[in-house]
Amino acid sequence: MHVKPWILLGLLFAGGAAWNVWPAGAAVLSLLMPACVIQGKQRNVRWLFAFAWFLAGSASIVPATVGFFGSQTLALGVVAWVTSSALLALPWIIANSPTGVVSAVLLDTIPPVGLIGWLSPLSSAGWLFPGQGLAGIAGCLLFIAWIATMAKRPAGFCHDRIFITGGVLTLWCVVSNLAYIPPVIPSDWVGIQTSIPPSKGNVLQAMANNRHLITAAQSQGNHARFLLFPEAILDDWWSGTRTQIAIAAPRKQTWLLGAETQAADARWDALVMVQANHSIDPPVFRAALPMPVSMWRPGFDDGFQAVWHEHIKTIGGHRVWANICFDQSLPWVWIDGMIQHPNLVLLPSNAWWAQSWNPAPGIQKAQADAWIRLMSVPAIWANNKITDRQAGQTQQIRVKLSTGFYNPCHV
Repeated sequence: MHVKPWILLGLLFAGGAAWNVWPAGAAVLSLLMPACVIQGKQRNVRWLFAFAWFLAGSASIVPATVGFFGSQTLALGVVAWVTSSALLALPWIIANSPTGVVSAVLLDTIPPVGLIGWLSPLSSAGWLFPGQGLAGIAGCLLFIAWIATMAKRPAGFCHDRIFITGGVLTLWCVVSNLAYIPPVIPSDWVGIQTSIPPSKGNVLQAMANNRHLITAAQSQGNHARFLLFPEAILDDWWSGTRTQIAIAAPRKQTWLLGAETQAADARWDALVMVQANHSIDPPVFRAALPMPVSMWRPGFDDGFQAVWHEHIKTIGGHRVWANICFDQSLPWVWIDGMIQHPNLVLLPSNAWWAQSWNPAPGIQKAQADAWIRLMSVPAIWANNKITDRQAGQTQQIRVKLSTGFYNPCHV
């Protein structure tokens, strides 16, 4: 198959952009990305093809950076967007054969490039082979290799084994989807959904946030034994916060709350456990890799630690594993969890920084949906998403704090 390079470049850019409007569909369309990239005859052309795909798909990095750090960081957002796209495209210079294509996918999946490895074609495995686990990943890689083979084969070339392989993979995909039954979520677990802005150093706002959190738990989770709260919904986990939350937790309930936890020489983006009048230390789960730049900053004293591998825990008779916020976009984190065979997955996230027009939370959610389908394990979701009006108020507080004209005691 021979297509003009500029047409392929346009198709890849359009396909990448689909992540921002239809992320679930884009995950499946990503299987066609290798078929386009493999047709680049030179290494730099293949890199450019892949760069166009990742650049279009990662456009939400810019508004996400501005939403998190403020409008003055627009240039930082552009640099992060272009740099991450360039790095994700780098392995594709070797994608001049089906083997090279599969190698490129795997290099984008595992660290170091995999540290930013979202938008991976591997996320399509959940839509193609639901319930198949690690076998579904192998099937997805075989499908990618088969598509690359079909795209690379000379005009008129025909081989029975190629078409038989495609037929077997397609049949496996159809049967998997017909046989798939979504797992039942345990009735004694509930995810708490909130709309709470960050305090940004305002002590009174932090106290009000805690009250809103407790109210949400009382209104949404009074029938459950185990409550999951969004990621980093608590700005700290000092003794005052521990006491306030522990007093609020009813008897016979266990709360798992996203909190920024501290030790003498480390900070973690974690889930902490609280029962009536009792908080359990240390954190029960920690993020494998907190969001790079905004949280994970190697070499900086105020950065959060990455734990890389988090074990499953037994909670309420379930083998529970947690995938916290940004980690939900990273295939290597999902594979690590899949190998441990949990029978319940916790998915806390926090998108306070994303206004309604930012597609990043939707992309993250679609990728997590796909991996959960692949694992065929019940999942408990808990998300914090603030309104555009709240986001504007948060930006005003940030500006006042940066200029020194803000006194939290006057709020």
